[in-house]
Amino acid sequence: MPTVDYNIPEGNFPLMPRDRTFIIQAINGDKIVLRCRIYLRDGRPVDYDNSILTFTIRDHRFAPSILWIGTWRDGIERVASDHPGLIMVTLPDTISSSLRRGSYIFSLRVTDKLGKNSFTTLEGMLQIEYAPTSDTHDIPYRSDTV
Repeated sequence: MPTVDYNIPEGNFPLMPRDRTFIIQAINGDKIVLRCRIYLRDGRPVDYDNSILTFTIRDHRFAPSILWIGTWRDGIERVASDHPGLIMVTLPDTISSSLRRGSYIFSLRVTDKLGKNSFTTLEGMLQIEYAPTSDTHDIPYRSDTV
């Protein structure tokens, strides 16, 4: 028999962890590092030889310009051979220091080496804040039309 939680109003369901938006908070100008374990669709852990990874960060979903793209050995590295599938995405501090205070979206696309099976496995938001130790707080607004 299912249990009833009387603190939740009838008709409302609690959010599952997979339904929540993944948010990373960072300070403008800092190197931003994200570690995660990634697998191909067939269950094999990703590696330099069996996959193509593309980490993309944008202003918002419909922004025409991409702020940064990371790929294997250019922003995305394998952490260690004794931890299969564990990768590290490093957003350079030059990119981080150009971001204004606010939120940005990112996603990680995984493709097998043949380019046939492709899917987005990681999606979230990057929340940039200023701190007294930040390099600069006078970052000009960008215009996508220029």
